Amino acid sequence: MMHDVVLPGEGTLHQCAICGVVFTGRYGGSAKKRWAEAQQKGTDAVTELLQGADGITHEPQDCPGRYLPGCVLAKENDRGRAEVLAAEVFWRFFNSTGAAGPEVT
Repeated sequence: MMHDVVLPGEGTLHQCAICGVVFTGRYGGSAKKRWAEAQQKGTDAVTELLQGADGITHEPQDCPGRYLPGCVLAKENDRGRAEVLAAEVFWRFFNSTGAAGPEVT
Protein backbone atom coordinates (compact mmCIF):
# COMPACT_ATOMS: atom_id res chain seq x y z
CA MET A 1 0.00 0.00 0.00
CA MET A 2 1.33 3.45 -0.95
CA HIS A 3 0.80 6.60 1.12
CA ASP A 4 1.56 10.24 0.41
CA VAL A 5 4.06 11.58 2.90
CA VAL A 6 4.55 15.29 3.50
CA LEU A 7 7.80 16.12 5.24
CA PRO A 8 8.07 19.15 7.53
CA GLY A 9 8.52 22.30 5.48
CA GLU A 10 7.12 20.74 2.32
CA GLY A 11 3.69 21.17 0.84
CA THR A 12 1.24 18.89 -0.88
CA LEU A 13 0.88 18.85 -4.67
CA HIS A 14 -2.28 20.49 -5.97
CA GLN A 15 -3.56 21.29 -9.45
CA CYS A 16 -5.46 24.27 -10.84
CA ALA A 17 -8.77 22.88 -12.07
CA ILE A 18 -8.84 25.43 -14.90
CA CYS A 19 -5.40 25.32 -16.54
CA GLY A 20 -3.97 22.19 -14.92
CA VAL A 21 -0.78 23.77 -13.55
CA VAL A 22 0.64 21.82 -10.63
CA PHE A 23 1.65 23.74 -7.50
CA THR A 24 2.79 22.90 -4.00
CA GLY A 25 1.34 24.28 -0.81
CA ARG A 26 -0.18 23.71 2.59
CA TYR A 27 -3.54 25.36 3.01
CA GLY A 28 -5.31 25.19 6.33
CA GLY A 29 -7.57 27.41 8.32
CA SER A 30 -5.12 30.30 8.51
CA ALA A 31 -4.89 30.53 4.70
CA LYS A 32 -8.68 30.58 4.41
CA LYS A 33 -8.84 33.23 7.16
CA ARG A 34 -6.29 35.44 5.32
CA TRP A 35 -8.36 35.12 2.12
CA ALA A 36 -11.58 36.06 3.92
CA GLU A 37 -9.87 39.05 5.58
CA ALA A 38 -8.41 40.22 2.28
CA GLN A 39 -11.84 40.14 0.68
CA GLN A 40 -13.26 42.24 3.51
CA LYS A 41 -10.46 44.81 3.18
CA GLY A 42 -10.94 45.28 -0.56
CA THR A 43 -9.16 45.25 -3.89
CA ASP A 44 -5.68 46.23 -2.70
CA ALA A 45 -5.61 43.49 -0.06
CA VAL A 46 -6.94 40.88 -2.51
CA THR A 47 -4.34 41.87 -5.12
CA GLU A 48 -1.54 41.73 -2.54
CA LEU A 49 -2.59 38.28 -1.37
CA LEU A 50 -2.90 36.93 -4.92
CA GLN A 51 0.54 38.26 -5.85
CA GLY A 52 2.07 37.14 -2.57
CA ALA A 53 3.32 33.89 -1.20
CA ASP A 54 1.44 31.38 -3.36
CA GLY A 55 3.72 31.88 -6.34
CA ILE A 56 1.44 29.96 -8.71
CA THR A 57 2.32 30.55 -12.37
CA HIS A 58 -0.68 29.66 -14.50
CA GLU A 59 -0.39 28.49 -18.10
CA PRO A 60 -1.73 30.21 -20.08
CA GLN A 61 -0.90 33.33 -18.13
CA ASP A 62 -4.41 34.69 -18.50
CA CYS A 63 -5.92 31.65 -16.75
CA PRO A 64 -8.93 32.80 -14.66
CA GLY A 65 -7.42 30.79 -11.80
CA ARG A 66 -5.02 33.67 -11.17
CA TYR A 67 -7.94 35.40 -9.41
CA LEU A 68 -8.04 32.65 -6.78
CA PRO A 69 -5.53 31.96 -4.01
CA GLY A 70 -3.93 28.57 -3.55
CA CYS A 71 -6.19 27.76 -0.59
CA VAL A 72 -9.22 27.92 -2.92
CA LEU A 73 -7.58 26.25 -5.92
CA ALA A 74 -6.28 23.42 -3.73
CA LYS A 75 -9.82 22.52 -2.64
CA GLU A 76 -11.72 23.08 -5.89
CA ASN A 77 -11.42 20.18 -8.33
CA ASP A 78 -14.35 21.07 -10.58
CA ARG A 79 -13.29 23.27 -13.51
CA GLY A 80 -16.69 24.89 -13.94
CA ARG A 81 -17.00 25.77 -10.26
CA ALA A 82 -13.43 27.14 -10.20
CA GLU A 83 -14.22 29.33 -13.23
CA VAL A 84 -17.34 30.65 -11.49
CA LEU A 85 -15.41 31.44 -8.30
CA ALA A 86 -12.69 33.21 -10.31
CA ALA A 87 -15.30 35.22 -12.22
CA GLU A 88 -16.96 36.27 -8.97
CA VAL A 89 -13.65 37.56 -7.59
CA PHE A 90 -12.87 39.34 -10.87
CA TRP A 91 -16.26 41.08 -11.04
CA ARG A 92 -16.30 41.94 -7.34
CA PHE A 93 -12.79 43.36 -7.04
CA PHE A 94 -11.28 44.16 -10.42
CA ASN A 95 -13.84 44.85 -13.16
CA SER A 96 -15.74 47.79 -11.69
CA THR A 97 -12.69 49.39 -10.08
CA GLY A 98 -10.55 49.38 -13.18
CA ALA A 99 -7.80 47.70 -11.19
CA ALA A 100 -5.47 45.54 -13.19
CA GLY A 101 -5.82 42.53 -10.94
CA PRO A 102 -3.07 40.05 -10.21
CA GLU A 103 0.08 40.74 -12.17
CA VAL A 104 0.63 38.34 -15.06
CA THR A 105 4.27 37.34 -15.16
